[in-house]
Amino acid sequence: MGYFPNGMSGEYYREQFCLRCVNEDVAAERYCPIWMWHLLHNYEECNKPDSWLHKLIPRTDDGFNGQCVMFVEREPSKPDDLPPRSTAADIHSMEHLRAVMAGKLGC
Repeated sequence: MGYFPNGMSGEYYREQFCLRCVNEDVAAERYCPIWMWHLLHNYEECNKPDSWLHKLIPRTDDGFNGQCVMFVEREPSKPDDLPPRSTAADIHSMEHLRAVMAGKLGC
């Protein structure tokens, strides 16, 4: 049920599902409530067999965390929709980073 042995495995799950889901839109600062519930309650809920977190992020037959029941794959971005690639050396300030991410500036 969405209990991860360490932060890296949780981030891997989030990348595999949450960041590809319509319920998570970091750019619009809209975050999935299931992931937030997991972060807030996983420790006390993980050993409760009837926990609602078990129902939201069920275990697969081999014991791993399965796909969240609210997962809906977002349409993949087209290359034309993405801002130009940049490197950390190209970013001069937070304002510049925000403009690059918004597609208003190149590097």
